[in-house]
Amino acid sequence: QLESVLREHESIGVLLADRQRARMFVFEVGELVERSELFEEALRDIDGRGDRDRGDHAQAFEARDHQHVRTAAHVAFTVWGQHPFAHLAIAAPDALAGQLEAALHPYLRERLAGRLSVPVTASHEQVLAAAQQIEAEVERARQAEIVDRLRAAVSAGRRGAAGLADVVEALGEHRVDTLLVSSGYSAPGWRCTSCDRLAAMGRRCRTCKQEMVEVEDLVEDAVEEALAQQCQVEICIGNADLDVMGRAGALLRY
Repeated sequence: QLESVLREHESIGVLLADRQRARMFVFEVGELVERSELFEEALRDIDGRGDRDRGDHAQAFEARDHQHVRTAAHVAFTVWGQHPFAHLAIAAPDALAGQLEAALHPYLRERLAGRLSVPVTASHEQVLAAAQQIEAEVERARQAEIVDRLRAAVSAGRRGAAGLADVVEALGEHRVDTLLVSSGYSAPGWRCTSCDRLAAMGRRCRTCKQEMVEVEDLVEDAVEEALAQQCQVEICIGNADLDVMGRAGALLRY
């Protein structure tokens, strides 16, 4: 369960910026672990007298924006070097957000997870709440990809099991690589008192033919058995495809 929690709360970096300031945060398991802030003085308004016409004024602001973006991207990379994060979200006006993403180091562009709709002046709590929404979306997408793999494996008739009965049978044969369970799913079942195998139906063990005892929650026992076998366990929230397949499934080693 601890491994599952840690996967669901991978560290996330948040880069906030406007044309005058930039802020960088790193959150781990909902806690702020790093913060960096950058402030830049905006150029003073130029009245257009002398040889500094409106064109020069616009070019000066454009050059300042480009430098500010590059500096903000550099700060993000520096923070990542000190406190590596798995995902990066950006909060910036549309005119700057694209420039920021383009200016990021390739390592950080690979970790882009979306954009946040919070101002650069947002509180830590507001930034964390927005980051957690991105984190949830990333986790849902990751789990959806695993469920898609399961569905393809089951359809092909190889290296996939769907439904609690087939899952616990595969666990008994030590063939499970990844166990997938819908959040909140529980069902009664059986455990053999002799060889300790789990089963969806009793009362005789199919392996050793000994008497089996009823268990209140076979799903919980299956999760514990999978962890004992060092399988990866995915507790999927709101995945309709997994629900259709019986609310439990397994990617198999063979």
